[in-house]
Amino acid sequence: MSIDGWIEEKRSAWLYRAVARAERDPTRKALFEQLAAEADKQAVLWAERARLSEDSLAESFRPDIRARVVARLVQALGPRPL
Repeated sequence: MSIDGWIEEKRSAWLYRAVARAERDPTRKALFEQLAAEADKQAVLWAERARLSEDSLAESFRPDIRARVVARLVQALGPRPL
């Protein structure tokens, strides 16, 4: 389903940014920022598919509880242990 793909990509982008904020190594930080940007590009493709199939997307993305827990763990423990 197009909406599911959009949600997954938006979640991935959000989590990649959370990891990038916690990452101290500049090279790894840049990698996670790049991954977030690529996930955003994929989300645009899924959004287009949803429009073509007349699926409705949420107006704005809100990460689910699982994503928020993972982001908090990354902030607390660092990206490498997780």
